[in-house]
Amino acid sequence: TADTPAHVPLWRFGTVDAISLPRECALVGIELLPDAIDLPSFRHPLNAAYVLGPERSGLSDALRARCRHVVRIPTRFALNLAVAGALVLYDRLLQHGRYADRPVGSGGPDRPLDPPAGHGDPVFRRTVPDWLGTGE
Repeated sequence: TADTPAHVPLWRFGTVDAISLPRECALVGIELLPDAIDLPSFRHPLNAAYVLGPERSGLSDALRARCRHVVRIPTRFALNLAVAGALVLYDRLLQHGRYADRPVGSGGPDRPLDPPAGHGDPVFRRTVPDWLGTGE
């Protein structure tokens, strides 16, 4: 409904060794492992690429070794891949977005947000990117 392929980048690599990330981009694995960082305690890097493994087998050992961080969603059961990805990215949005702190009591914030710091309005793409292979 949102024409996601035109707005969200997707890269495919044949092997783990072929993965190429921009400089300063951290690879973050999402995996249900006891020694992974719990999502509520994780500070998302400003530049990050997130990898989620297949629902039944998870991330390979080679891929986990490439990850700078491995994060887990603290549940007693595995989540559907789409749900897990949505939770992680929503957590990132809450952390890096411009939202008021959660109120102590029930309800919404009791004061308005401070004005933006002056970074300007967001810029959105108006055309389909070349990497989609649409011939444009």
